[in-house]
Amino acid sequence: MKKNHPSHFPTPFSQNAFDIIDKTEFKTILEKNKKDCLFCKPTSPKKILLETSNFYVTFDDSPLLEGHLMIHTKIHYGCCGEIPEEQFEEFIHLKTQVKNIIENLYGVCSFYEHGRAGHCSISIDDTLCEHFHLHALPLADDISSDIELHHKEKAFLLSGIEKIPTYYEQYDQYLLYEGNDIIRFYPVVDKIPSHFLRTIIATKIGYPDRANWENETNLEFINSFKRKIKSKYE
Repeated sequence: MKKNHPSHFPTPFSQNAFDIIDKTEFKTILEKNKKDCLFCKPTSPKKILLETSNFYVTFDDSPLLEGHLMIHTKIHYGCCGEIPEEQFEEFIHLKTQVKNIIENLYGVCSFYEHGRAGHCSISIDDTLCEHFHLHALPLADDISSDIELHHKEKAFLLSGIEKIPTYYEQYDQYLLYEGNDIIRFYPVVDKIPSHFLRTIIATKIGYPDRANWENETNLEFINSFKRKIKSKYE
């Protein structure tokens, strides 16, 4: 018998959400990732956990921790601050759903984004790709002090994620970190290192090598996460 989804899960899981990815498929996925923007259209239906009219939620190929997801737009917007106002309610509902999934399985959920500060990926012709994607993962450690140790601009505390476009309009590039239900918006004035927040998190959790997502893929984490979601919700 199937378990009923809680009322805070308005979006059904995608058709292939629970399908296990084998090593050959994963190799193909990683090869396809290099040929185009991997956020405009996911490189395998098995990567998609949730899908709405304007967004995907996909499994990160290089998870910092088991339970690492990404929320991204279907249309190529550069960051959260560029999401159209009419799509924000949909985004907020989806973000809440992702938070609930991760918290139900792992007990905690944090979010982070490089808002046009540091590239997100490079295509096969070395073209920089800036496509909005918000990382969600079961990070228990608070990294705000670690960010402030290496980033001179002070954070603005936001009352909600819907405030980002207003701050983005004023400050342009930014870093976003949400932990313990506190949303911090860090303006970026100077050039920021690639994978800045990922590097901080990788160091914080004791796996600094995971900072380099290009080389630190983890199929075992992805499939284990899939099995846990299936066991909990199917």
